[in-house]
Amino acid sequence: MKATLLLTLPLVLLTGGCSTSLAVASEAKRSTSVRPGDSTFVRLENRLARRLLDEAWDQIEGASEQDRLTFASASRDKLHRSLNVSLLTMDLRLLLQRYLDHVDHLANDRSPASFQDHRDGIWSHQTIFDAGLAEVDQLSSHIERMTHEPYGASLQASRERPDNYLSDSEDGRQRYLDLVQQAIKASDTGLSLPPLAIQGIEDVQAPLFDYQDSVLLINLHDMSALPLDEITVQTSFYTVPGLHAASAYDLRGLTSEDIDRWAAYMSCRTCPPNEAEVSELVHARNLAALMVAETALAGLGWSRNSAREYLARETSYPGSRIEEELRRMTGTPTEWRARTYGRLLIQQMVDESAMPANELMSEHGPQTLSMLQALLSGCLDDGAIGRAIDSTTRPSTAGSDGSVDAPVRGECPDILSR
Repeated sequence: MKATLLLTLPLVLLTGGCSTSLAVASEAKRSTSVRPGDSTFVRLENRLARRLLDEAWDQIEGASEQDRLTFASASRDKLHRSLNVSLLTMDLRLLLQRYLDHVDHLANDRSPASFQDHRDGIWSHQTIFDAGLAEVDQLSSHIERMTHEPYGASLQASRERPDNYLSDSEDGRQRYLDLVQQAIKASDTGLSLPPLAIQGIEDVQAPLFDYQDSVLLINLHDMSALPLDEITVQTSFYTVPGLHAASAYDLRGLTSEDIDRWAAYMSCRTCPPNEAEVSELVHARNLAALMVAETALAGLGWSRNSAREYLARETSYPGSRIEEELRRMTGTPTEWRARTYGRLLIQQMVDESAMPANELMSEHGPQTLSMLQALLSGCLDDGAIGRAIDSTTRPSTAGSDGSVDAPVRGECPDILSR
């Protein structure tokens, strides 16, 4: 791999933004009398919870596979005996629930759920494929309403504009990195983050964009695969308010898919689509088309050539970018399902929530889908974290006008089928 250019942003970015039941609440209430407004006691309770949770996670992460479950069970018992969950901050409640979910996964000898583990319900290849086609069609309609011409014209215009690409030279590569830096500096959010480095590389095997440990890696080996009109949306996902912003939160117990879909929602520039620019709608449509092709390749019998023809017809990407994406699908076969379909699932939760959804997601950061479901439906309020997160209460019902009832505070709508 040939490293080329390295820029470091010497600034503290201000960033932000698109199983097991926790029986502790009912089983571990201590008899201590807490006077209303006794903030000192509440602070001590939260300090104790933080220390016990840190110890519990450290024991699991540092233990051998043979000892991990033993340590997890002992830590769980200690948490049950020691904590009054009704006094904990929401962040600690979420972390505690994630820990218990993780213990449940260990006890049942399974990993946290991922796209590889599901073959039916909302996770089936056909369901995801259909959701992708619907998103492509919806975004096409928005593009046509804004441009007053068939969406194909917008795709072709984006693909063929000579000023949409920089030269395949050192000057072109440096100019691209400079534009990325400008896009990041324009972000204005609310989290204090470590400095972010931007590194240009030239490697035919590496992804075009990647984020690792506060470094944004951009693969500049083929400048014809990097249209300029996607710089803002790409940097939003990989840096702020996306993946780099996620580093400000406690991510223990989360998978890369959990983090990716949160970042995809928080950085979504087409949510809602009627406030987006045409280039942002085209980019979102490209991502939906990538999800369609990836899903069809993985489980619906498409050949590589069928996927190539579909992407050539339905995206604004030039041939070189399409080949890059096809290669990526082979190496990381769930990337676009995690990112795009995950974002659509979160959007559904947000649309059906009576809670201040965007504020809650920005305040508490990435979560598992079941925890987001509980958070956005009010299931974690007033010490109610003890109810089963994934249990079915009542499904939302559609009214005569096609509207959907908002979830009742304290209930867990059956968005996720497990």
